[in-house]
Amino acid sequence: MDVGFEYLNIDDGSVDHAGVICNDYEQKFLTRFKVIHQQNQG
Repeated sequence: MDVGFEYLNIDDGSVDHAGVICNDYEQKFLTRFKVIHQQNQG
């Protein structure tokens, strides 16, 4: 059974390398995982 969902992760300039980890997931789950990188907004 295929359940439709997408996981969206927004990296706002995290200093703990979470963005790198999320990029790995995005590559592993191309159709389900999306990462957006942006500068920290405060």
